[in-house]
Amino acid sequence: IGNAFLREPVFMHTTDDGDHGYGNPYYHKGTAATNGSIIVAVGDDVDNGVNEWTYPRESNGIGIRDAFSLNYFRTVPSPFSNFNAAICGPLGSEIIVTANAYRVAARRGNVLQSWAYMPANDKGIPMIGCETHLIVAPLNIIDVFQVNSVEAGENDNKLVSRAQQVVTFSDRRDHNIQTISWGPDNSSFVVCHPSQITIWKFDPQSSNISQNQTIAVSDHCLKNVALAYDFIAASSHDKKLHIWNRNTGEKLHHDLCDVDDYDADADDDEPPDFEMYYPLSMSCFGHILVTTSYIGCALCVWNMKTGTMLKRYNHAEDEGPVDMLPDGGFDATSMVYLEPLNAFLCMSCGAMNIWAFPTNARQILMAKSIRRRERLLRLALHSGDYQW
Repeated sequence: IGNAFLREPVFMHTTDDGDHGYGNPYYHKGTAATNGSIIVAVGDDVDNGVNEWTYPRESNGIGIRDAFSLNYFRTVPSPFSNFNAAICGPLGSEIIVTANAYRVAARRGNVLQSWAYMPANDKGIPMIGCETHLIVAPLNIIDVFQVNSVEAGENDNKLVSRAQQVVTFSDRRDHNIQTISWGPDNSSFVVCHPSQITIWKFDPQSSNISQNQTIAVSDHCLKNVALAYDFIAASSHDKKLHIWNRNTGEKLHHDLCDVDDYDADADDDEPPDFEMYYPLSMSCFGHILVTTSYIGCALCVWNMKTGTMLKRYNHAEDEGPVDMLPDGGFDATSMVYLEPLNAFLCMSCGAMNIWAFPTNARQILMAKSIRRRERLLRLALHSGDYQW
């Protein structure tokens, strides 16, 4: 699959979910999650135009699309503004989970379960889900929840139940969890702290987790991490990308970056404002790593063995009104891999940008069909001829 990402992709830009009549649910820092069947997208915009919408409000909307056709399904309300999203539960009866800095809400149909933590990550509480479990990581805690049956959820509004809670550090101020993500399969996951990476084994039968590897990082402040069978990749606060050998824990290569001249202006005495950059989103495929870019809505393909960037895709100029070029456009804030389409979906200031790398005729037909459909829909919307 990794080699497919070196071919010329089919680029698509979906029509804003706001154009379907509900306002834009992910206008600012859009975040997406998928389980291979549906895509859930949320955003953390709490200022921009919120009061102009009555139901659901922009920041409280959860946009849902099909993960293969990218057809827009619906926008459902959330009890609070959303920063992060996850999906758990079996296909067809999924539980959509959203979170902000201190609250988590799980929803299936009209059943809603919500709980709170002490104020945690200001980018939203990190979460991952699978068919049987939800794992939530506020502050320095890893909370493992088991998905209850549909009947139990409907009877007592308890969609998930806590199965285990682990405290990762005693001093949570310096070691708050930044991100959490699955490994190559759901038998392990990786946790990113500012100065440490931890890999955990997960047993879905017993709902138990156990830490089995730790990598200490003293010279960089880590923001995100991804796990492959043989490699660990992490991005840091200073716009660098780092690779380790998973088996030995040895760091490989020099610190990598897809933009080399961010501080090359000799007349600029001010240090770069790294707070203006979103952490890289990453996905591993063997020795191939796919990431977003630090500047612009672009897609980068890396060889983790050699530490080289193989490709950098930015097709935004092909889509006319979509201005997301590296020289001053919108940056990608989230990325998910869409396995049915062999594609990457990047969120960028209210938009969904998709690079598809078809490997069979069915995927080629679907990618081209989506691109044609979305172009026609945008033309109709911009011409004013579209009727709800």
